[in-house]
Amino acid sequence: MTENSIPTLDQRVTLYLRAVHGEREYTAKERSAARIVLLDTMAKEGKMSIGRKVLRWTWITIVSVLAVIGLFAVYNDLLHWVLRQ
Repeated sequence: MTENSIPTLDQRVTLYLRAVHGEREYTAKERSAARIVLLDTMAKEGKMSIGRKVLRWTWITIVSVLAVIGLFAVYNDLLHWVLRQ
C-alpha cells in the first residue's frame, strides 16, 4: 500500500484486526467476521451520505421554490402598485 493509495478491503480487514487484536496470525473465520463488520459499516456510511445529499437537495429545492413564490408575490405587488398609479 502506497502513501496515496486507498487500501483494499483485505488491507482494511488486516488493519482492523491489528487494531482490535494486535499483531498476530488471524484465522479465516476472524478475517471473514472482520470483513462483514467493515462491509456493514461501509454500507451504513454510504446510506447516510446519500441521505444527507437527498436532504440537502430537498432543502435547496424548497428554498428555491419559496424564493420563486416570493418573487412572484413581489412582482404581483409591484404590478398592482404600478397599475394604481
